[in-house]
Amino acid sequence: MLLPNGCSCSNPTVYPSDWENTGASLKHDWYIQYYFYDPVFKEKYKNGKLFIVKGGINRLKTLAERREAVKIILGELIYLLKDEGYNPVTKVKIPPFENNYEIPPTTHWLAAIEKAKNRLILEKSTLADMKSCLTKLKIASDSLKFSTIPVSEISRKHIKIIFEYLEVNDQLSAHRYNKYRCYLMIFFKELMELETVESNPIRDISKRKTVKKIREVLSDKEREK
Repeated sequence: MLLPNGCSCSNPTVYPSDWENTGASLKHDWYIQYYFYDPVFKEKYKNGKLFIVKGGINRLKTLAERREAVKIILGELIYLLKDEGYNPVTKVKIPPFENNYEIPPTTHWLAAIEKAKNRLILEKSTLADMKSCLTKLKIASDSLKFSTIPVSEISRKHIKIIFEYLEVNDQLSAHRYNKYRCYLMIFFKELMELETVESNPIRDISKRKTVKKIREVLSDKEREK
């Protein structure tokens, strides 16, 4: 389970495992355990994980009381860790940072790209070419079932698969390949500045080699004619 400030934890486990059943035994010790991970303490604890046991349930003598206590503790524990950013290692609460995104990271990636494009001030011819590029990307993305992926989860691999699809199914030339790459690089750079994404997945995608056509020129005799 992901937590604020780069931390995470395993899902809390209740013992005995049949605690929700009416036949759960009161003879066994009741407790809740989970692993808490804080990358800051990677050296101090094995793999940065701290094993935590939550007790105090056994003082209750009836099954109904223990089951109710477990439910309350679980609810409070999740709230404490996720909503208040409590760190059981440092014993400090650091609430999650509130970021009012102009383009949220959960936005479908093509919609996020479109919004990033609309923020740019460019020549009409460039914008028209970008629009054509996005149309092709949408066709490929729809076919590959990529269109609903949040922009924060789009990776270099996704983009490469889309480009490969267009090369096979739309005869995407090396020249256009590089154009699409350039446009996406610009869009994701804009999204990075808005803190919608953490990195630019296009950065490490190599350009395609293009063959430059040698311009035909007239010979001296042809020019004389």
